[in-house]
Amino acid sequence: MKVTDEWLYEKMPIVDAAMVRQLEVCTQKDYVFSDKFRKRMKRLIQKEKYMYAEKQLKKITQKIAAAAVVMLVGALTVTMSVEAYRVRFFHTIKMVLDGNISIYSYESDEEKISDTILKPQYIPDNYRLNEEKITDTTSVLEYGNDKKHLIFQQTIVTNEKMIFDTNYNSVEQIRINGMTVFLYRYTDETFWAYGEYGNSIYVLAGDTIQKEELEKINWDETTARIASKTENDVLHALSKEHLNIDDFMALISPAAVPYLEQMARLSMKYTQERFGKTISMYIPLYLSNACTNFCVYCGFNHNNDFARTTLNDEQIEAECKAIRALGPFENLLIVTGEAPAIAGVDYLENALKIARPYFNNLTIEVMPLKADDYARLTKVGLNGVVCFQETYNKANYKLYHPKGMKSIFEWRLNGYDRMGQAGVHKIGMGVLIGLEDWRTDVTMMAIHLRYLQKHYWKTRYSVNFPRMRP
Repeated sequence: MKVTDEWLYEKMPIVDAAMVRQLEVCTQKDYVFSDKFRKRMKRLIQKEKYMYAEKQLKKITQKIAAAAVVMLVGALTVTMSVEAYRVRFFHTIKMVLDGNISIYSYESDEEKISDTILKPQYIPDNYRLNEEKITDTTSVLEYGNDKKHLIFQQTIVTNEKMIFDTNYNSVEQIRINGMTVFLYRYTDETFWAYGEYGNSIYVLAGDTIQKEELEKINWDETTARIASKTENDVLHALSKEHLNIDDFMALISPAAVPYLEQMARLSMKYTQERFGKTISMYIPLYLSNACTNFCVYCGFNHNNDFARTTLNDEQIEAECKAIRALGPFENLLIVTGEAPAIAGVDYLENALKIARPYFNNLTIEVMPLKADDYARLTKVGLNGVVCFQETYNKANYKLYHPKGMKSIFEWRLNGYDRMGQAGVHKIGMGVLIGLEDWRTDVTMMAIHLRYLQKHYWKTRYSVNFPRMRP
């Protein structure tokens, strides 16, 4: 039978009438409720209390409405037949959809949920915890001051459907706690942010708050999670064939140090299964050491006083021939500093055309480009792009990159999305070990990698671990 709008509206009066007929007519004034009824009401009251945080923000109630729908349907099943339940369920969903709400469905691939309920490590000044409700699968924390509210909700993913408001005024992609988060702002000056991490989804909502405040909920919490891993967490991760980010944290934690040899054997086993006993080599070709950045750790630093060199067409081709004479190298990495006026997109396009006849695989490690520019270069032989984020610690990023385009954290971070959008065949990522806590940085990179694999699944990825010499 096809369920149509007309059918729903036709059947609803019948269902409502049946519900009314099932209500007993009670003439007894001093009525004593049964234990079963008391328990049922107690559960409903607890659910109502659970939704308190959302009621405090009526303007954004629909933005986190999944629990409300579940509660409504659950309450109606007490007195309704199966057929009536189906009708009411469809009617509820239809009302939600009519309110310009979209349904987002997510299913976990984990059999057992092991995520730890987290609390935000940073709360804006003058905010205090007003309400806290934690169950086995959900944590709802409401913070507030005299004028504003902030809701922090974490839900362990099972098979539920989350319902979100799509009537937003603007959307922006930011980083909170090392994960990509979509920040939605509304004309009524409320905001709502949504992100995925491990087996959890996170919803952050409230009255107007600055993006910079949200982004402070980041580095320290990841560092603390890694440090909290135990030997049991390490053994659990080692026993699994497919690991998640939580397992990765355990394997790089201090608790995993006694198991380095075991991890090395597993690494060798998996490497040989996938690649055999082979080593793929590449050779770099530096086209220019001109750079407009001031990275404190780099020899190309614009302040360093030495003669800058940029190869011309004849020199590029001579280098390609010399490399071919060294041996059967097929993978060429073209490297430049970040000097768009000297070694910009036109220059790179020309260099790729010159190198293509000599090599089967061309990769660039240059300044981050626009998506259109990456797409343009793929048409002349570009196979891959290598870009090191250097560190994911945004708070300290500018200490190491004080001036130049590289000092813009978001431009570099979002460059990987631009590569994926352009259809780049292979993306190389990396953090510079030695700038910040290496465990936190590689975890952030692993989270970033999982995000990219999910959104740009046709692209291949590699990870790199450049190290600063002590």
